[in-house]
Amino acid sequence: RYGFWATGIGVYVFWNLFTLLGAVGAQSIGNPSAWGLDAAVPAAFLGLVWPRLVDKKTKLIALSAIALALILIPIAPAGVPIIATVVIAIIFGWKKS
Repeated sequence: RYGFWATGIGVYVFWNLFTLLGAVGAQSIGNPSAWGLDAAVPAAFLGLVWPRLVDKKTKLIALSAIALALILIPIAPAGVPIIATVVIAIIFGWKKS
């Protein structure tokens, strides 16, 4: 019974807290259509890949790829930042067997 209440209260508190943070913080993002999928895809990909990043080298490669994508977004045509970061991650992340 305690677990039920603790979970329910936790969900209620954090749901409302992060809804408030999203509503207040959304103004600082600017125009989301200017970022497009070239910014959303690397962020979502990092969320999926992060559990597999177990050592310092793989984390450094992933963070470098994200930084490169964010640098290229304003200056490169759509799609190029994603392709460039994938190529760079493959080159530096390739393990010799």
